[in-house]
Amino acid sequence: MYNSKPTCLICKEKVSVVKEYNVRRHYETKHSEYAKFSKELKTRKLDSLKSELRNQQRLLNSSIHSSSDTVKASYSVAMIISKRMKSFSDGEFVKECLDAVVKDILPDKTKKFSNISLSRQTICRRVNDISNEIVVTLRDQIKYFKSYSLAFDECTDISDTSQLVVYIRGVTESFQVKQEMLNLVSLKDTTKGEDIFQAVMKCLSDNGANLETLAGLTTDGAPAMIGRNKGVVKLIMDEMESRSIKNDLFVIHCLIHQHNLCAQVLSMNHVMSVVVRTINFIRSHALQHRQFKELLNELYSHYGDLVYFSNVRWLSRGKCLKRFFDLREEIKSFMMHKKMTLTELNDEEWMLDLCFLTEIIDLQCNSELRLVYPTISKIDFYNKYVTAEKYPNLRIFAQRVALHEASYSMPISLRFTPFNTLGDFVRPIISGLYFSPV
Repeated sequence: MYNSKPTCLICKEKVSVVKEYNVRRHYETKHSEYAKFSKELKTRKLDSLKSELRNQQRLLNSSIHSSSDTVKASYSVAMIISKRMKSFSDGEFVKECLDAVVKDILPDKTKKFSNISLSRQTICRRVNDISNEIVVTLRDQIKYFKSYSLAFDECTDISDTSQLVVYIRGVTESFQVKQEMLNLVSLKDTTKGEDIFQAVMKCLSDNGANLETLAGLTTDGAPAMIGRNKGVVKLIMDEMESRSIKNDLFVIHCLIHQHNLCAQVLSMNHVMSVVVRTINFIRSHALQHRQFKELLNELYSHYGDLVYFSNVRWLSRGKCLKRFFDLREEIKSFMMHKKMTLTELNDEEWMLDLCFLTEIIDLQCNSELRLVYPTISKIDFYNKYVTAEKYPNLRIFAQRVALHEASYSMPISLRFTPFNTLGDFVRPIISGLYFSPV
């Protein structure tokens, strides 16, 4: 019997019906010459044929198992390539590296590793398979959501194509929370509220999500999103009302955009203007740029160059300030050599403002504000360095935070690393300053 069907050991044909008559007819019709064999010879021939079949099955199973391992390895590499956002053709480079390593370390496994397919076409198919599996899994999870919320945002990519990203977060009956990107939709035409609404509704329909369990929406403050008459939020509410769905939606403003607004309010132009002007002076001329990088190399600096500031991409503000602060001594030395002394780097008040701005923007860029403020009181810090006249908006923010702070005591230098790295330069100024409960 092979695969639940009687199989001839001689010709490997299968008999469709398990009956003695059918088996005998097959034997007498196609293998009648074996009837002349003696009983002993028939027994030896039978054992030989059985052994041959078992060996073939063993080789086949081994080949299937080996093929399964290589396919699994191919999927693993494809997953890593897609996560790292590398080109699919990088799989061939990975294959060359694997072959070189295995040849030196495991030469007996060379053939097995050479069977791993990592060509560009294969990686493309693997990524598509993984993507389809994620979509199927997500749709199965959405079926069990008792309530879910959506977050969506629209922006334009470098090819001037508007991209709408939709995220979903849902909770099951057993209070398991699932969060995943639902879809990325390219809007080829206009990006009005109606266009975004249609894209969101199609996305929900394709993935089996219904409006009956929709509980919340998170968007930015653009008119197309929260417009009074034709915004996406209003259109979704109207659609729910037309279907007699009486859910009270929670509409939340996106936190990332709030951080962006905060960064724009806390511009501190007297600091940023000096930083940007200095960076542009160093990097705008090829000769000066080369000389500065050579200086960093000679001083064994941790960084090899400065970072340009872009007002369009707000996250670059934090990277620009952090790099400038870390290279402040090298910058001072280079500017003195160029007869362009920066008096601000010797100004205590300006350096304190630079420290403050660097740390606050760094907190914003790393989304640490939500983790820091609930656990540490900073009201004394704001009282000393952020006056109501200079930073009224940030003062209001600090006062609101102070209402929810617990009782903790911590030296300022333990949290704000730029102040700590300045050492004796500002330690007399901040000595005795501690975070105290309000």
